This record gives sequence, structure tokens and C-alpha cells, in this order.
Amino acid sequence: MNSRFCSPCRILPNLFYFSLLYLLLWCWKPAVAQDISQYKPLQVGDKIPDVTIRNIYQYKTPVAKISDFKGKLLILDFWASWCGACVSMLPRLDSLQKQFENRIQILPVAYQDAKTVQNFLSKYQAKTGRRIALPEVTADSVLHQLFPHTYLPHYVWISSEGVVLTFTGMEEMNASTIGKVLKGKADDIRQKKDEKGIAYDVKKPFLVGGNGGDGKELIYHSILANYTEGLLSAGYSILKDSTELRIVLRNTPLSSMFRVAYGGNGYLGKNRMILEVNDPGRLRSDLTGQKYTDWKKQGNAFCYEVKVPAAAGKEAYAIMQQDFARFFSRYKAKMQRRSRTCLVLTRTDSVDHMSSKGGRPLMSAEYGQFTLQNKKLLFLISQLNVISMQDSPYPVVDGTGYTDPVDLILDADLSDVADLNRALKPYGLTLTEKVREIDMLVISDNL
Repeated sequence: MNSRFCSPCRILPNLFYFSLLYLLLWCWKPAVAQDISQYKPLQVGDKIPDVTIRNIYQYKTPVAKISDFKGKLLILDFWASWCGACVSMLPRLDSLQKQFENRIQILPVAYQDAKTVQNFLSKYQAKTGRRIALPEVTADSVLHQLFPHTYLPHYVWISSEGVVLTFTGMEEMNASTIGKVLKGKADDIRQKKDEKGIAYDVKKPFLVGGNGGDGKELIYHSILANYTEGLLSAGYSILKDSTELRIVLRNTPLSSMFRVAYGGNGYLGKNRMILEVNDPGRLRSDLTGQKYTDWKKQGNAFCYEVKVPAAAGKEAYAIMQQDFARFFSRYKAKMQRRSRTCLVLTRTDSVDHMSSKGGRPLMSAEYGQFTLQNKKLLFLISQLNVISMQDSPYPVVDGTGYTDPVDLILDADLSDVADLNRALKPYGLTLTEKVREIDMLVISDNL
């Protein structure tokens, strides 16, 4: 008999290995994706579950668990690359992380995918010369499920033991606040409370039929209301089609309401307004975040809508002016010619470097780049006055006399005149400070 098949010293080890393999196969279950539906939104005082965080960029591993940050104050920074306030916070967050080193971990969290975030950070470094070294969570859904929010940036403070301490806005994100929280004084920190949304469709008449009606039989109306809590999309919209023109203002300060009313087809920037009043704090505010929202709720912001037939579209702005004069009679508003220092867009030579080659009209404003394709220079002037240079003391005016469509691609910081002029130079354009007589909106007390 062949002893190789009968020896107990050989049979027993084989039986052991077969038994172990059977046990492993019996216990094995296929890996499944993290089920985020099981997690409910967390509140202050809740213990955060030990969830798995995936898609981490600029970190020692692409995957981590909440428990990996135990022993540190963990601050989740919910942000997006299109959010100007979020972008402005990047260098501060980077500095705070270095200042407090191993005592805290600031973890930016974006719903955007890795490619979008990485491309943005590369552009940011190229433009500013500063590399943001913080780890970045991309394409997140788990943390967003745990901490739903409305406004960005949104910060969630989690203790070294994994307990939710507070939620804040950008104003509280500083060394002083971090020091307080590290000393166990999180209760002293002002908490950010996002309003809960209510059903509202900007394409339907505001407050008509509970905003559930179609408004088809409505020919004209104007509506004025106080600050409406829960109406999240503050700002203004101008909606026009073949049948009607509607101008909608939502939770808007008075100064901005007057600028829309007197701007006609073009919104007037802050630098086109002069306040000759005893209490300018009733018309505008430089507050931000929750403090700004509180200020608006104190009788300083309103909702307004005017709707007119399309054929009477030019009357809408006159109606607004009349309504505001009637209901805000403590003020007088009018357009006046005033001598002001302006940034005048002029041509540097007679050769046409910007004439459009045609194609689909397009305007695009992204971080570090502005594009006009088959559009008039008016759109660049509006972009600068209303958005990019809205805080500049100098209004931007068009002194080119050029009325044809143009093609422009400006790789520049549109809020920086020197950088913008560098980008404008190949198109034979420049911005120069000049004194001009221009129309200014003057708001004064109605004595």
C-alpha cells in the first residue's frame, strides 16, 4: 500500500485546511456599498456614526472612517467651487489648520466630483500662487445626508469624541472661535440655522393662489410684502416672453430695489448710487451671513413683483418707481448727472481685434475666465459693474463706441484692474480712470 495516502500525519493537516476553508466560505458575504438611507440628519449633541468617507484627495489614504479623526476637533467644511464665499475662505482654512496642527482637522467636503475639484484647485494655485494642502472629500453623499444644509459655506464642528458640537457660517471660522471650542465653550458660539424651504416657483406669479395657480388670466399686478421667511432664493429676476414681463424681487434691501427700478434694462451697481440720507443703515448693510439675514428681517428687506403685458414692458420700471415712492415715501429717488471718477473702457488702436466670427451667442463667467462669443461689449460692462467689480468705488462705462458683437476670452481676475487690462490688451482694449459726467441714482430723505 502506498503510504503517501494513508499516513495520519498527512491526513490530519489536510482535514484542518479543508475545515478552515469551509468555515471561511460559510462566513463570507459579498461587500456592499454604504447604505446612506439608514442615516438620519444629525443635530447638536448627537453622536456621529462611524461612517466611511470615500474619495479623499490630498490625504494619506483615499478612504477613512470618522473614528480615524478621534482625539481631534473635526470641522467639516461643506463648500463648492462655484461659491465665491467658499473660495475666499480657502487660504484662511489652510492657515488655521497649520496654526492648530494636530489639535484639529479641517476637512473640506464637496458634492462635486474629483475632476471638478482638482481642476479648480489647480487653477486656484496657478492664479494665486498658493497651494491649498487640506484634504478634500469629493463626490460626497454620506456626509451631506448626515448634515443637510441650504447655504454655503456650512461648517459642522465635531468633538474629539465624535459628538456634534455646533453648526456655523464663515464669520465664526477663526482662531478665536476654535480656541473657545477647544476649551469646551462651544455653547458660546453663534449657531448657523438655515431656514427651511417652502414651495415657490419663480415662473409663476408670487402669492397668487398660494403660488399654485397658473395665473393665465392675470393681466397686470404689483405685489409688495415684508421679508418672507423660508423664501430661500433672495435676489431679483427679470422674466420675459411673448405675452408678459415680470420683475421679481425676493427678500431684497431697499437700496437694491431702487437700483432695479431706476436701472431700466440694466441693473445699477452699488457705485452708481449716492445715499444722501441721515440713516443709510435702513437702506443697505455691509453685514454678512446670519447677521445680514437678521438685519433683513428687521424691516429692512421686502418682496415685490410687478407683471405687465409684454407690449407694455417699458412701463414696468415706471410702475416700480411709482410704487416705491408711494410705499417708501420717507425717501426721494431720482437719476441725476454727477461728475464721477470712472473706469472707462476704451480702444487702444484703430485695428479691430475683437470682431465676432459669428456662431451661437454665449456668455460664460467662471473662476479666472470670462468669455463672450458673438455678444456685445455691454455684457462685459454689466458683468464688471454688477458682479466682478460691484465693490469698486468706480463705475465701469463703455467709451469704445463699438456696437458690433465681439469674441473675447479673458483669462484674468475680473476684480483686479491690472490683471484685467493685461487680458484686454490683445483685443486693443484698456480700462482707464477718467472723470466723466454720468447718471447717478441719488436717494435722499423726503423732508
